[in-house]
Amino acid sequence: MGKMYTKNMAVVILLVFIVIGISGIFIGCKGKETKTVEITDKTPHLIGSFQSTPEGNIMYSTKGQSGFLIFGPYWPLKEGKYRVRFNLMASGEPNQEVARIDVNVMDKLTNKPAADTIEQKIMSTDKAEWKEYTINFTVGKNENGNLLYEFRVFATGTGDVKIKGIFLERL
Repeated sequence: MGKMYTKNMAVVILLVFIVIGISGIFIGCKGKETKTVEITDKTPHLIGSFQSTPEGNIMYSTKGQSGFLIFGPYWPLKEGKYRVRFNLMASGEPNQEVARIDVNVMDKLTNKPAADTIEQKIMSTDKAEWKEYTINFTVGKNENGNLLYEFRVFATGTGDVKIKGIFLERL
């Protein structure tokens, strides 16, 4: 029984190292690599809805809905410079703030923000079209891995907002 237990433990430890290694490929990467925040019916959100379209999966909110259309995924990141790109459509009355995109850092030990949120206002236009908005940011030391990064879209309720992609790139 002792040998079987030891063998099973070795398999479990090996699987853990494989999973950590696979996730570490991006998290510790050098050079330009992109990681995608998947948009599915399980994507965390407080308002809006999921829809599968011929263009791909989207989350959307309509005028009158205010709150987080998407948040998460709470990734630990290695020290370095990053760019996050949000592919979204915002429509409503011209020159109204219909959404905000941001990068938020949470400390998983305290479950509180660990840094100032970096945000950008999204203004509506008279032409509903997909646009890419970017935020550049720098990650400092995260030695114990307790700092987790999320990329959010907050709809203000003044128009319609659709998001079809969030892409993180290490520069």
